[in-house]
Amino acid sequence: MKKKLTLKISVLMLLFSVILGILFGGIGGLADPANWYITTLQSGDVGKHNSIATDSNGNAHISYLNGPSLYDGSMRLGYKYYDGSTWQYETADIKQAPVPYGDTSIDLDGGDKPHISYFFQGLDYAYKDGSGWHTQTVDSVTAGHSSLALDSGDKPHISYYAQDSDLKYTYYDGGTWHTETVDSADDVGRFTSLALDSHNRPHISYGDYTNYDLKYAYYDGSTWHIEIVDSGYSSWGTSIALDSGDKPHISYCGDDPNFHLKYAYKEVSGWYTETVDSSGNVGMWYSSLALDSGDKPHITYYDYDHNTLKYAYSSSPWNIETVDSTGDVGKYNSLALDNANEAYISYYGSLKCATTKYIPAAVGGFWSPVNKLGLLAPYIGLASTILVAAVATAVYVKRVKRRKEKQ
Repeated sequence: MKKKLTLKISVLMLLFSVILGILFGGIGGLADPANWYITTLQSGDVGKHNSIATDSNGNAHISYLNGPSLYDGSMRLGYKYYDGSTWQYETADIKQAPVPYGDTSIDLDGGDKPHISYFFQGLDYAYKDGSGWHTQTVDSVTAGHSSLALDSGDKPHISYYAQDSDLKYTYYDGGTWHTETVDSADDVGRFTSLALDSHNRPHISYGDYTNYDLKYAYYDGSTWHIEIVDSGYSSWGTSIALDSGDKPHISYCGDDPNFHLKYAYKEVSGWYTETVDSSGNVGMWYSSLALDSGDKPHITYYDYDHNTLKYAYSSSPWNIETVDSTGDVGKYNSLALDNANEAYISYYGSLKCATTKYIPAAVGGFWSPVNKLGLLAPYIGLASTILVAAVATAVYVKRVKRRKEKQ
């Protein structure tokens, strides 16, 4: 009877261990790879046209439009950053901007100081140094979309869309801004995204709103080259990143007349495209692409049908997760990966930030209960296994002891 009881206890404990492993990490105690921590940085109708970057310490820096109205009165260029213990806020610029329409784009220099392109009364540029913030208007043309990147000498390069329907590009050489028109065929340049290669040469993705093409332009050191990547561009954002071999990768909304999240990358043989998510109207209101240290793509995007922020990573196959579904969230999303491949996302629905790196609740972050258990899965599995072994050993030792006493 005791032997049968011991067996039953052991079997029940083992079953308990397996169930815990499956629920919170899989058999063998493998935890869910993504655990999101979400912070509301500022409540209200703020956070549109945001952009995020991470510094050398893995802390997030965010630029965004901050004002009581996007179309009335003064408008502030907001700047939030995490200093390692709490979130800080600064106003980088404030102007009377009758039509403050357009993206902000942020990058950090070698000293982790922010540089931002934005539109208040033209194409504006702001940067911070030891004495504070400095701003200037680079091009007085009315425009709406810009993307900024810093070269190896911390000089700013900006691609932008001018309302005369052209894609333009400008860079600062330390004394003068140099501006040129890259593409003027039809209505081109909206939702531009810029990346610089290892030679500080620009690569730009953008939309052709006349022919609904996704286009790509790059400068080889002497001339510009323009290519059509996909003829099924459905408008909204594009996002470009270059891999370790300087080859371009782009996320965008495609499959016109549908709205699906798509991904394109270029090899020696040409362009390849994939549909990442076709579950409905997804990829609208911007997507954002970043490559990890292994050149694997990570993409954030908005699910219009469900008003949620989603995240896709690693191709063939793609893994898709819902990051935030509280209210209508996920528009104007921007993604950055730090040196440890931790993901940071800024997005609208108030101004919010989601990250896979734990931020203490004292600064606005919170644990998702299921995900917290997921992180503990290896320890739960190990503890339950040890418990099974301990119970079985104790019962066995006790039985042996009683036998000896009878002898």
